[in-house]
Amino acid sequence: FYDRVRMLYNSIDSVSAGQFSFTFPIPLDNNYSGENGLISLYASNEQQTIEANGYCDKFLISGTNPTLSTDTIGPTITLYLNSTSFKSGSTVNETPLLMATLFDEDGINVTGSGVGHDIIAIIDNDESLTYSLNSYFTPAVGDYHKGSISFSIPELSDGHHTLTLRAYDILNNPAQKDIDFYVNEGAKPTIFNLVIDTSRSGNIVFTVINDRPESTIGLSLRIYDIAGKLVHESTEQGHSTSGTYSFTWNYNEAGTSIPSGVYIAKVGISSNSGDEATEAKKFLILQKKNN
Repeated sequence: FYDRVRMLYNSIDSVSAGQFSFTFPIPLDNNYSGENGLISLYASNEQQTIEANGYCDKFLISGTNPTLSTDTIGPTITLYLNSTSFKSGSTVNETPLLMATLFDEDGINVTGSGVGHDIIAIIDNDESLTYSLNSYFTPAVGDYHKGSISFSIPELSDGHHTLTLRAYDILNNPAQKDIDFYVNEGAKPTIFNLVIDTSRSGNIVFTVINDRPESTIGLSLRIYDIAGKLVHESTEQGHSTSGTYSFTWNYNEAGTSIPSGVYIAKVGISSNSGDEATEAKKFLILQKKNN
């Protein structure tokens, strides 16, 4: 059994009229074995109802480009926690999501082949809190120059912390970004937007856009009529995928009779029984008339 464990490049591109082409850089950190490489390909339509796959191993990994770039500048790194509104020194929850974007004219090194050339995150300059993020790097579609990282940091203690993100380009030029932050267990989340979809008959879909991506949150929903009377109340818990959480209220469920009119939704989210963030918004219900 022959296992290929060193990935040189991983990317996503588009297919048009059944054809595609792509260009990618080979990092200095390959073993120049002169042996056959392997390209694996997978494609699907947008509905993922049609799939295709294939591979090619009729090429050699060897040689060096005679016009190799002489660039000596490492990648540009932008670093956040939980959302792009984060600023160094801010307070976050105990399991924040590391979010980063990287750009380099020559491409980002994610091979893991060269000693010390991994993309790594270091918490508090502590070796035991050092994480390799090569596998968390997602290249931009059709562009090997840039990509992004999302990584859920394991639970941290309350108080002040530092975070260092280090990365290399394919020529092994280094770059580093440092931030500091404070952890407060049960810190109050932020709701960036509340989207209410009333287009589905009998159901209202609420989408809460928040700063707790990839986290478990508690959610409360209260519906009031225009006179301020509470007509519905519910709570639930779920996973905030990519900083959004959607849920549905069936206003024609058994035992209720909601007339047409303007209503007010008050949505609250919290984490670990901490302070609740709330957002309120009006919406309209139009019940169908029976003939």
